[in-house]
Amino acid sequence: MGWVFLIGIIVLIVIIFKGSNTGGKADVQHRTSKKYSNDGVASRKPIKPYKGKKVSLDVKGIFAENSRIRLFRQIEIGDRVKLEFEGNNEYDKNAIGVYTLNGRMLGYLPRNRRKVIKTLRLNPNAIALVGQKGDLDGYIRKNTYDVSIDCYLGYSADNLKEVDKLITLKKKCILLKSDIKQEISKINKEYSSLKKTNPEMLFEKIRVVSERALILNDLASDFTKMHKEYPEVYPLYEKNYFEVRPPLDKLTIVAKALGKYEFIIQFIHEIEDKPHLQTERQMKNIMKRYEWAKNNIQEEE
Repeated sequence: MGWVFLIGIIVLIVIIFKGSNTGGKADVQHRTSKKYSNDGVASRKPIKPYKGKKVSLDVKGIFAENSRIRLFRQIEIGDRVKLEFEGNNEYDKNAIGVYTLNGRMLGYLPRNRRKVIKTLRLNPNAIALVGQKGDLDGYIRKNTYDVSIDCYLGYSADNLKEVDKLITLKKKCILLKSDIKQEISKINKEYSSLKKTNPEMLFEKIRVVSERALILNDLASDFTKMHKEYPEVYPLYEKNYFEVRPPLDKLTIVAKALGKYEFIIQFIHEIEDKPHLQTERQMKNIMKRYEWAKNNIQEEE
C-alpha cells in the first residue's frame, strides 16, 4: 500500500506542475497579445508621432498601371505631391496614396510605416515633394521606377508655412543658380571676341548677369537665415552654398574701356558689403578701377 500512496503523490505533483506552467504561458500570451489602437494603427507598443520631421520614403506600385508609368516619366525633382488615405482599399485600410496636385496617382507609400500613419492621422497637414528620381546619380535604369518623396510631417500650421516658404526659396535659388552659371559660361567663351567686335553688347550681357547674381546672393542670404530654424529642409554643406560669383572683374574692365565711369562707381557701391563674392586679388583690381573712375569724373568736372 505504501508504494500506491507514493505513486499517487508523484501523479499529483506532476498535475500541479503542468497546471502552473500552462497558467504561466497563458499570462505571457495575454501580455504579449495586447495591442494599442494608435488611432487605427495596430501595434504592440504605443507609437509616438513625428514632430517637425523630414522623412524620405520610396513610392511603391508605380509599375502596376501604365498611367503611373507615364506620370513617372513626366515628374521632376522638386514637384509637389499630396498624400491621401484610401480607407476603401481592400488590401490595406491604412494605405496612403501619392498624388500630383491635380489628382493623378503616382503610387503608394510603403506599407506598415506605423509612425507615418499615426502622424498623418493626428495631423494631416503635411508637405510632400519629389526628392529623388532614379539612383543617387539621377540615372534611371530600364524598366525601373525609383522615386522617393520628402515628407515634412508633424509641423504646426504656422511652422509648416515657414517650411513651405523655405522650400520655395530653395527651389528658386537652385534654378537661378543653374541659369546664371550657364550665362557666365557663355560670357567666358564669348569674352575675347566680343571685347574686340562689340564691347557694348558684352557690357550689357555682363551687367545683366552680374545683377542677377547679386539678386541670387541676397536670396541665398535670406535662405541661410531661415535655414537656421529648419535645418532639415536642406543639408547645407557650405555656408554660402547657393551664392555665385558674378563676373564683376570683367564688368569693370569693359566699363573702363567704354568710359562708363559713373556705372563703375555706382556698381562698386552695391558690392561694398559683399567682398566675399570676389577673390582678394580681384577686389584690389576692382578698387583700382573705382579710383580711376573717380579721378576721371573729377577731371571732367
